[in-house]
Amino acid sequence: MKNLLSTLLFTIFFVFKVSFAEDFPIKDRFYRGHDIGARAAAMGGAFVALANDASGIYWNPAGLSNLNRDFLNISYHFLPQQRPSWTALVKPSRLIRSKQFIFIGVASKDGGFAWRPLANVNEKNSYLQETNVQGDVIEKWTDVEYGLNEFTLSLVELRGSVSIGLNIKYLDGSLAFARKWKLNDSWQEPYANIDHGRGFSGDFGFLIMGDHLNIGLSVSDLLSRIYWADYPTQSLETNAALGLALKLRELTLAGDIEGRIKERSDFFYHLGFEKRFIKKNRRTQQGYPRRSSESIWSRIKSGSFFFRGGVTGKPQKSSEPGVFSIGSGYFYQNYGLDIAVLNEDIMKFGDTNSSLFQLSVVSTF
Repeated sequence: MKNLLSTLLFTIFFVFKVSFAEDFPIKDRFYRGHDIGARAAAMGGAFVALANDASGIYWNPAGLSNLNRDFLNISYHFLPQQRPSWTALVKPSRLIRSKQFIFIGVASKDGGFAWRPLANVNEKNSYLQETNVQGDVIEKWTDVEYGLNEFTLSLVELRGSVSIGLNIKYLDGSLAFARKWKLNDSWQEPYANIDHGRGFSGDFGFLIMGDHLNIGLSVSDLLSRIYWADYPTQSLETNAALGLALKLRELTLAGDIEGRIKERSDFFYHLGFEKRFIKKNRRTQQGYPRRSSESIWSRIKSGSFFFRGGVTGKPQKSSEPGVFSIGSGYFYQNYGLDIAVLNEDIMKFGDTNSSLFQLSVVSTF
């Protein structure tokens, strides 16, 4: 009887707590941060069948098996303050600041570790006025500081020409929220709260590698949960992407199709290319770059130059313009630099008021 009474009291308390939990004050509950890596961004996000640098932790962990060295990738992005509507195609949201680091990752052929922010909001005294169904005018002033960080451990297994990758992700968040509001010009009881959330998520990647053709599959944010003390449990949207990559000497062509799994929504296409320019006589007979007798300019020219381009769009809505991307990269010995620029208008590339920029520093060791 005691056990039955205890169980009943616990059930009543749990239902009461859930029923009266405050709604989560951030509307954009589903987010994935930003697409990672200037190289992939310049290729229109068509990277699931490649994923052959440290940013592969994000795109497809199975691609890490292609690495012949250890990689470090640090990515930084610049967004216009007034974000164009097309940024929804490439995932930037108001939950990430306009200028900040968006990825730091270290990877090898056996796996990797990475950090990236999913949310970083600091809004002060934002104002909203609305009218409810009874015709009452509601005015709200809110302060929000919200951060959510993702820490990822990648594991990779290679069997012949087939690679399987797994990401285990720990989510750590904090939220400080304060609100004062009026109902028909009459001040109401203010509300303030500080909370901390923890959670987990997982990604799965699959890659078939051929001499010239790769086929990749990535499913992200499986079984994700974020637990808060004072708010309902959240989950991230689960995305799936299927990609192909065709490698032709110094030219790579790639294409992906991406969509959400849990809800019926439009899917996106990603198309991109990468062209590598390399000096034919840059290597000695031993196969290593000259060091002693070359000038600095000669050494710079002996590195590898890359030119990239791509497009992202929705095939279901041909009236909506796609997002075009271009970029370049340079790699010399153990160091590289990549840059990408995205815009829906090709003639406005470089316009800081309407373009998205991403910069990545790459190192091998």
